[in-house]
Amino acid sequence: MENGQYKKLDGKDAVTRVTIIDDDKPGQIYFEATKNIKAIATDSECVINLLRKNGSDGIVTVDYITK
Repeated sequence: MENGQYKKLDGKDAVTRVTIIDDDKPGQIYFEATKNIKAIATDSECVINLLRKNGSDGIVTVDYITK
């Protein structure tokens, strides 16, 4: 800063772009797979991946049941 004025910087590395993401909401939970998920009844576990979209603020929990 010179005499209370900001000095302009030259060059490609003197410019940047800032993207502000609206992350003030918890978002929504989606299944990663869009097709039916099948599991063998005798297996002791089944991994089902979930995705969090359109937000990132706070803790999100998912209640579920198996049938």
